[in-house]
Amino acid sequence: MSFASIAETPQGLTLQLTGAWSIAEVSHADRAVRQLLNDHPSIQSIDASQLTCLDTAGAYLLHSLQENLLKNIKITGLSDHFNALLELVSREVTQMESVSTVKEQFPILYRIGKRTTDLGFQTIAAI
Repeated sequence: MSFASIAETPQGLTLQLTGAWSIAEVSHADRAVRQLLNDHPSIQSIDASQLTCLDTAGAYLLHSLQENLLKNIKITGLSDHFNALLELVSREVTQMESVSTVKEQFPILYRIGKRTTDLGFQTIAAI
């Protein structure tokens, strides 16, 4: 199943997002896009018109890729409801990042919880 491809357009290389970007497929989509970006680092645009499904996990991946790897590249072609979801996720992530965290009171419990959570995310990404 394809989640992304590269197309050459008059504006340069375009990253074309395709398929279902949902919780069940998000780790595969992430790997596919990162591999394409590694092979083609000079992406000029992102076309999301061929996305068939986008849930919160997919929107978060799209937000993360845009923030970390695809800086200053606008995503075009998102349907109105996919765009609304991406905007909501982006707004919530930005808000969460701006909130200061409470100083850990039980350092060992914090570290155990953090490592467990990190392991959970790594396991999900490996699936």
